[in-house]
Amino acid sequence: MNNSTIKNIGKYTFWTTFLLGNIFLFGFIFSQTKEFAIASLFFLGFGILTNAIMFFGLLIYGGFYQNKFGACLESALIILLNLPVLFLYSFFFYN
Repeated sequence: MNNSTIKNIGKYTFWTTFLLGNIFLFGFIFSQTKEFAIASLFFLGFGILTNAIMFFGLLIYGGFYQNKFGACLESALIILLNLPVLFLYSFFFYN
């Protein structure tokens, strides 16, 4: 993989989980249905799991290919930006 592909992995993972999380959050806020809340909680778990797998996968890949470690670390740090957002979502869903 080249460096731009590695950076795109982090960006796409970030934006996909961020946008889907916003859709679930605002859908729950506007509908106030129990089913939407349950689906939102499942997505919350899925989003945390997906971000964690991608984060550690990038770090492991960067560990095996030292010349790609900088790009992998940058991409992994972009994914880490989702964690505060996911915890904010969990605050809304559990209250």
